[in-house]
Amino acid sequence: MTAILERRESTSLWGRFCNWITSTENRLYIGWFGVLMIPTLLTATSVFIIAFIAAPPVDIDGIREPVSGSLLYGNNIISGAIIPTSAAIGLHFYPIWEAASVDEWLYNGGPYELIVLHFLLGVACYMGREWELSFRLGMRPWIAVAYSAPVAAATAVFLIYPIGQGSFSDGMPLGISGTFNFMIVFQAEHNILIMAATAVFLIYPIGQGSFSDGMLLGISGTFNFMIVFQAEHNILMHPFHMLGVAGVFGGSLFSAMHGSLVTSSLIRETTENESANEGYRFGQEEETYNIVAAHGYFGRLIFQYASFNNSRSLHFFLAAWPVVGIWFTALGISTMAFNLNGFNFNQSVVDSQGRVINTWADIINRANLGMEVMHERNAHNFPLDLASVEAPSING
Repeated sequence: MTAILERRESTSLWGRFCNWITSTENRLYIGWFGVLMIPTLLTATSVFIIAFIAAPPVDIDGIREPVSGSLLYGNNIISGAIIPTSAAIGLHFYPIWEAASVDEWLYNGGPYELIVLHFLLGVACYMGREWELSFRLGMRPWIAVAYSAPVAAATAVFLIYPIGQGSFSDGMPLGISGTFNFMIVFQAEHNILIMAATAVFLIYPIGQGSFSDGMLLGISGTFNFMIVFQAEHNILMHPFHMLGVAGVFGGSLFSAMHGSLVTSSLIRETTENESANEGYRFGQEEETYNIVAAHGYFGRLIFQYASFNNSRSLHFFLAAWPVVGIWFTALGISTMAFNLNGFNFNQSVVDSQGRVINTWADIINRANLGMEVMHERNAHNFPLDLASVEAPSING
């Protein structure tokens, strides 16, 4: 009789932890990127919720005129926002321990920097986690590549644009109306009407030199940021923003067209009294729709080569079109952060007698100027004590 003894391999605690982190059998894959993603996104989310509800007013312009953005200070879901870091802070790293007190940190908009920086790091790690899971499963990395578009957009809006403008106070407020305000001011200053999200929270405040230029974290703050962005950069006239709009709306159109064609050419495996959707079984090997019929229909509806006869090429196109468009939007935000703005029409059209012929360009210029003045009306008021003094006479 022969006895075979197997030696049990003792796995260290660290080894078991590594296996658990990288296991694809977990209900939710964690991965090494997830180790950093989870705490950063939890921190950003927690601080956002607390600040949106109870943060005190922030001196966003650095002129001792704080702006309230939380619910407890008179705002609602639409008008509420996380106010960007004060212009007095500029682009300085402003953690809690750099302030003399928590009250000072809140007054200068410290939560905005905390939320934005943790958020950008978290979404970047989420993108890395998508690649890591694809790698573990033997898949190609295109999911992470597609997700890089919104990551790039957010980085451009929240980081690159403030850097280019020299202050995080130029970043997009984290809220609904703050976003629109940012867009309008950006259009007025840079003639942008053509860009995206990664640049709003990081790149733009860096470009502007202060986190006080960042977008307010709230609904109204988001709208506010959009309006301000239009006013300062004329984003609607920037070609990269136009490409971004074409990418987003074109992607929506193509996805709707594809979905309608697939739904209209399903291979029926049920009776007329049952839903056609009941004929599909998860994991089935057969095609669920007839691509030949869909191709033939669309080719006759438009023209022959308007339709794809290759399913892989079709789905690559559906993914690539909006992704590339959003990439261009983020690139446009980043260029406008350093004041490479959209097209402007500063010189009016005049007739042979020198009279101005009003065009839409004049309307846009007036609108941009009006939005910019309304955005920073308090910062540009002439001091009343100086205005009341008579101007001295100058001879010679």
